[in-house]
Amino acid sequence: RAFAVISQQLDSWTSPRPNHATDEASASFTQDSVQWMKNVAQGDETPQKLAAASGEATPVMSNSAKKQSPSPSLYVTLDRPESPWMDKTLPTRSTTESHEFRRYHDVLYSYLAARRSLSDRLRLRQQEAALVQREAVDNTKLALDERSMELEYLSSLASFDEEALESNVWSLLVALRSLGIEALLWKANLENVSAYISQLALRKNATPGQLVHDLYYLSASPLILQRRKQILKWLEKCHVDYVGQVEFPRKQTSMWPESLEHVPSNPNKLQSMDPDAPLLVSDSSLYGKDEENQDKLYKACLAYLRSGNMDRAMDLCQKQSQAWLAASLGGGQPFDIELVPDPDTQRVVSVQVGNPRRALWKRTCWALGRSPKVSSEESAIYSLLSNDVETSLKNPTLRSWEDGMYACWSAMLGRLEDDLLHRHNLPLRNYPQEEEQLQATAAVASMNEASILNQLASSPYEDMRPSDVLRGAMASFIVGKDAVVSFVLQEASDEQSQQDLHILRFMAHLLLYLDSLSVGTTPVELPGVDIVKNRFVLEYLQQLGLRPELWHMMALYASLLPTELIIAEYPSLLCNVQDDEERGSMCKQMSELLASGMDLVVLRRVVRLLLGQRDAHVQMRSISWLCHSESHLADALACTNMLLRKYFIADDDQMPTALVFCNQYLPPQVTEFATSSDVVLDESEDLNKATVEDSKLEFFALQCYLEAYKAFRHWKEVMASTPPMTVTSKIVHNRAALNQTELDIANSAERRELVNQKRRASRKVVEAADAAQNKLNEVLTYGGGWLAQEDSIRGGSNDEEATQRREQLEIIQSRYLPRAAFMFHSVCDSTAAWMADSLDDAVSVLGKTALATLDSASDNTKS
Repeated sequence: RAFAVISQQLDSWTSPRPNHATDEASASFTQDSVQWMKNVAQGDETPQKLAAASGEATPVMSNSAKKQSPSPSLYVTLDRPESPWMDKTLPTRSTTESHEFRRYHDVLYSYLAARRSLSDRLRLRQQEAALVQREAVDNTKLALDERSMELEYLSSLASFDEEALESNVWSLLVALRSLGIEALLWKANLENVSAYISQLALRKNATPGQLVHDLYYLSASPLILQRRKQILKWLEKCHVDYVGQVEFPRKQTSMWPESLEHVPSNPNKLQSMDPDAPLLVSDSSLYGKDEENQDKLYKACLAYLRSGNMDRAMDLCQKQSQAWLAASLGGGQPFDIELVPDPDTQRVVSVQVGNPRRALWKRTCWALGRSPKVSSEESAIYSLLSNDVETSLKNPTLRSWEDGMYACWSAMLGRLEDDLLHRHNLPLRNYPQEEEQLQATAAVASMNEASILNQLASSPYEDMRPSDVLRGAMASFIVGKDAVVSFVLQEASDEQSQQDLHILRFMAHLLLYLDSLSVGTTPVELPGVDIVKNRFVLEYLQQLGLRPELWHMMALYASLLPTELIIAEYPSLLCNVQDDEERGSMCKQMSELLASGMDLVVLRRVVRLLLGQRDAHVQMRSISWLCHSESHLADALACTNMLLRKYFIADDDQMPTALVFCNQYLPPQVTEFATSSDVVLDESEDLNKATVEDSKLEFFALQCYLEAYKAFRHWKEVMASTPPMTVTSKIVHNRAALNQTELDIANSAERRELVNQKRRASRKVVEAADAAQNKLNEVLTYGGGWLAQEDSIRGGSNDEEATQRREQLEIIQSRYLPRAAFMFHSVCDSTAAWMADSLDDAVSVLGKTALATLDSASDNTKS
């Protein structure tokens, strides 16, 4: 069956690696293919997706209520997120910074979609329980899905390697959330760890190794112990990067080869190959590069120790021909018995591992860590292995906050393990070294999360104090829920954290995640987080608005703000967007992410802000914001009228500007909507069909006047370019050489040319005058009265706009109806005067009476 499935799906499968065109990538392609086939063979035929079902939104989706889940992609994988609204035809701004911010945006979008899907499932489960009258609802499966969803979100953020320190914060959240929401937002309880240790110590037949393992990993283990062990693993992971920064020693075929060669000729140098000789002989030291190589070895071992890779440290010592050092470092493993297969007998045999004299080894490490003869790196190694917090915190090689945390945390858990093994051994045998170690680390026994963080905060070394935002976040989650709330409220009052864009981004995404925990299978209330979240998200949104390459991300973050903040802040950011294609993409985002009708409210505000600017070009292009959805065209028409009224009531003559707007900037969708009989309105619009009809009547009336004004301007241009006096050119200049017949012919031709010129000029003037008269007459005789309105004006989105519209229309009527009448009279009077002057000029030239002149010019004329 497995291979049948493989044969059906292999052709349609694509490797997740982006490029396999080169020979270098062929091996990775083969690995991916084999891994995929293994998954199919195990039954995992398709990648796990997060389904975002339709329905009512949860509070975490904020204003996305009444909206379907973001489309077109309802199944978004968190490991390879992609914005579903990024139009591939748009020019991409492929900068490193925009790509970095884009990944945060896409991961958040995927998480919110998955969170909403889970909320819908939870709601349906509750409705089902109510129908069958079942009191308790089993949400175990939903809780597991919720944890998996949150872990994928946090892991995705932790995988971004632009900021290693920020990645550590998300990794900490992953480590804690994997244990449950209680471990993430820890609230100190009275779990009796000592009672649990005493219970484990009663298992007489258990080995020390089994006891140490069961201390953290039994189902009965207190959550506080599991949590502390998880934090220790996280601290070790944080130190992994330090390993790559260490300069490793060169491989040696023997221990200290240069010192060995110079033993006979240098009596002041090493006198023997005893590994403890540098400690036993005061003036003894290594020769040549042996000392430098040994320092590098200790630094590498220290880096491995802090990263939890003790096996690698021991292997490195073996490669340096220092098996004694490897044994010295590995002495902390508790004694245990492991079952391993024997290849010779083909049976499973028991093998002893670990150190049965672990307590003695620890006391020796304690002494070595405090010895003045060892280097700082060697001292750091042994003080960490012996849980000597005092010496570790004073060591100059352990100066970072992570170093201090590791020293205290490993000592706290090491002390618990020592206590457990001592209680287990005490009834059987008494090891004095165990009691000595417990007495030496008595102060460590009282350590807890808060005391460790307080000790580091008061450290005399500045680098060991959590002075930055990211380390402060780590410290708060380590301490617990109350510390997290205090940290959030403190950062809200810190203006410095809101100035750094990367810190602002981190805080916004952290607070969005914490706010999302208020809904789900186990809601968690964090007082004040929702208010602080709104502040940081708003600040982050404003920063995105300052960077054009990040504009396409604004809609998602705006949708997570309260309605009042969206209306107050988001439109001003959209005013900077000028490209129509980019506007269309943003309108699509808003329609999918904002609550039903909220996109129209935002766009109304955007257009009105743009209409209030002084730049005429910006004003004219503002209407296009409302032309990307058919249901918004009614508002586009209303805003068009608003702009036209602004031009009409201006103190100076703005009619030429209004004509430019109508001829060059007015979107054709507005004109088509005004002339169409079908009206499509958004369900949430406060406009009705009667209001739209009023807007159409107003639009037609204003257009009627503009057409009349345009015709009047054309008539004036014709009048200015066509003088009534006609200057005829002489056909024959030397008339003295002509006889009478030739002279009569020349005069007759000149008169005909004059008459033709008069005909053309008169036709041009009369046609322009007729057009102007007709258009002006349409204004003066407009059906029902030009811009005549009822007492209750229904246009406008609120009473204030309706009142303003009424007042503006009254001003326009009182101003432009007399102007139209004056222009009509001017056309008639000036045209008549022009015709009279033109006739008088013809009479004077032709030498005929006015009636005879008109008769000669009446052919093919309208006058």
